Amino acid sequence: MWQTLSETESTPPSAVDEPIPRSLLRVVDLDANPAPPYRLFFNPRTNGYEGEFEHFRVKSNHIFITLSDGQPERRARAHPDDVYVDPRTHIARESRLYPVPREDKGSQTWRLTIGSYIGTIMFGHENTRGQSRWFLHDFPEHYELFGREKEPVKDGKPYRKDRYLHGCPSTVATAFRSPNEFTRHAMWLMDGMPRDEYGHSRCLCIYCNRTPSGDFAPQKPVTDELRRVRREILLRTVMPPSEEEDGNDELAND
Repeated sequence: MWQTLSETESTPPSAVDEPIPRSLLRVVDLDANPAPPYRLFFNPRTNGYEGEFEHFRVKSNHIFITLSDGQPERRARAHPDDVYVDPRTHIARESRLYPVPREDKGSQTWRLTIGSYIGTIMFGHENTRGQSRWFLHDFPEHYELFGREKEPVKDGKPYRKDRYLHGCPSTVATAFRSPNEFTRHAMWLMDGMPRDEYGHSRCLCIYCNRTPSGDFAPQKPVTDELRRVRREILLRTVMPPSEEEDGNDELAND
């Protein structure tokens, strides 16, 4: 039912000669039949781009995704006192789960990283000095970022802090674990959640695009492909990647 594509395979369109949605682009697709970037107009008063489409809108380079598949029943519930059991060692450790506010630096890092990819892959633009940076204004409806503090394995070590985006509709995953994990899914929502002729999701995130055995594909090849697609688009439009974009990659996890 689920099948992943190798890095050398192009994304098959659901119909002959149908343009490949921007959210599904791989490097090899750029020479096939990619859909054109969404056209935005530059507003000199805000020093940013704007546009309104069926499933998202853009204002001053802030991206608002209006279509969502988030599941409210799958959002995390904060527990001040909880226990985390390490799946590898089966050792129970103290753990605290809490919602991360929008103004938190971690939330901003997630949304800047996702926005940077969207700006280039979906719109054909980069982060340009003097302009507003591409930024996911907020997560889609029923998605919420949570933080988890875990008791260290060794005494004297600081508590580990991780962030997870809850609301994932997958039946076998509870949350996206990094901004790079969610980027493909966010773009797929912007494209209207394209599906194949059998009604299966064509999203390329690791939770939708599983291996033939039903397991999750590793995230690193997905992140590497995202970076190659972004860089190739920038090179083809004669817009070299900016230092700010490279900085976003350093902030993101594989």
